Amino acid sequence: MWEKYDEASMGIVVRHIKSISLPDTVFEPGERPAKGAQKRTKTSSKANNSPDLPNRQPRSFYTPPVEMLKSQQRT
Repeated sequence: MWEKYDEASMGIVVRHIKSISLPDTVFEPGERPAKGAQKRTKTSSKANNSPDLPNRQPRSFYTPPVEMLKSQQRT
């Protein structure tokens, strides 16, 4: 055990994380593993007018007129 460790004021937390998430300070120069391909971030379809994306139109929902609803309630 470490001589300066004080159990009353110190603690140890162990977490499992991927090595890619570790900061650069824990690796020796040249030791850091190669980074994999980055994931694409989601963007708003309104802001992205890329020709690669299909043109999508929002769904239209049919709402019957109020008069039709009232006549159905009477029958």
